Amino acid sequence: MVSSLTPLEEERMSSISKYAAMTLPRMQQVWDKLGGDEGVKKFLAGETNVVSMEDHFPPWNVVMLGTHKSASELKLALLESGCDASDAEALLDHPDFVFSAAPARMYLARASVGSLGFRDGATYKEICDRASLFGLRLCPAEVGPALRLHYVEQPEGEWLDIAMEPLKDKEGFFHVFAVMKHSGMMRLQAHNGAPDHRCGPTMCFVFYKGMV
Repeated sequence: MVSSLTPLEEERMSSISKYAAMTLPRMQQVWDKLGGDEGVKKFLAGETNVVSMEDHFPPWNVVMLGTHKSASELKLALLESGCDASDAEALLDHPDFVFSAAPARMYLARASVGSLGFRDGATYKEICDRASLFGLRLCPAEVGPALRLHYVEQPEGEWLDIAMEPLKDKEGFFHVFAVMKHSGMMRLQAHNGAPDHRCGPTMCFVFYKGMV
């Protein structure tokens, strides 16, 4: 069918269709993200370097999954490596703890609650939701013990929670793995993973970044 519109009218219609989703609230979000009037001027002048949100948290570490096939085998490996996993044994025995069927190398990234934009802290659910905007995803539960076995150079006093689907115990409490070093001892811990559990801005989480 031949269009009855003039070339100028067709160009205008094309522009309207192209920017139909650019609502006023969305324009305001872009304006705020660029830093208001001054930020927009710098962007239009080519003075602003726009970086993908996924580049904010580059790969930090790599773990291998699928090297152990049972909880007893994994607990023995932790014991032989000198790690204290007594606090996390219930999680290792949890029916929803799944082992990778085949060996797989996985990139991990870490992010503090503050670096995700929560200067005053946030709930666990808010943290995981925000992290997804940066291309970060929840880890398989197996990452917790795998990272504990691999991360032998962990600094004294560091505590890292594993961002994962929490495992629910018989009393109805939610838990995630955490890896820490205290008094020279490498530890695998169980930590509060309830959706409404509030974490301070300095708390750090480990996320799934991608496969190697």
